[in-house]
Amino acid sequence: PGLQELRVTGGEPSASFNFWKFLETMQKTPAPNLRLAVNSNLGVHDKLINKLIDMSNTLPIKEFDLYTSCEAFGIQAEYIRDGLVWDVWRNNLVKVIEEGNFRQVICMMTINSLCLYSITEFMDDMFVLKEKYGMNNPGIDLNILRWPAFMSPLALPNDVKMFLHKKLNNWFEVQKKESDFYELFSEGEIAQIERLIDYIEVVKTGHVTTEGEDEIQFHDFKSFYEQYDKRRGKDFCKTFPELAVWYQNIDVDKTIPDVEIRPGDITHFEDGEYNPN
Repeated sequence: PGLQELRVTGGEPSASFNFWKFLETMQKTPAPNLRLAVNSNLGVHDKLINKLIDMSNTLPIKEFDLYTSCEAFGIQAEYIRDGLVWDVWRNNLVKVIEEGNFRQVICMMTINSLCLYSITEFMDDMFVLKEKYGMNNPGIDLNILRWPAFMSPLALPNDVKMFLHKKLNNWFEVQKKESDFYELFSEGEIAQIERLIDYIEVVKTGHVTTEGEDEIQFHDFKSFYEQYDKRRGKDFCKTFPELAVWYQNIDVDKTIPDVEIRPGDITHFEDGEYNPN
């Protein structure tokens, strides 16, 4: 009865039998002071989405918060988050807002280099939903990706980075003139958008020394996305045509380094005596 906040993050909680067993136990144990927060990618089967909505309407708790994740729009969102189907995610987002009893539904945005191409379209879409359902349905939470360094919003050619900065800054200046902007975006959301705009413009390198070496970052960028395309059946240049020429001109070292192969036998133990009791 004294517990005030409980968070269930991921993987995907709704895919776990134990998660539902836990909620069923909660149904039998009223907790009038408890706030429950659950993460979901909102890409699971309709049956699980409906079950989550039903639970939100029946749990004897104080408040229920739902968190999901996205930071780009349409096919670019699908590229960045493998497995996400934009229309399914968007429809389920509306469904949980309309039918669920959630205090707030928050979209956690991991700000990476690729999402900058459609982040304003994404936030426009969230604005439309805010206008219909209110400030916190959905809310947005912008978190700047710093590792791996080649996915950072800083890991782009400078002219591209400044172009995307200008696009985001111009969008923000226009939105601030909308009569309901400050009613629908919280102080925290506005501060995070301002922080991102400043970060892209002012910060030259990230917190790791090697991030200052553009050639290394660009090499790792292409090396990763080449394999990502092959393994996940995607197409970087088709999805991000603005980057295609730059991307195609990056040389990737495809040689396999000569690394000494060592046996995996245990050769020694740490000092001290193991005492399981």
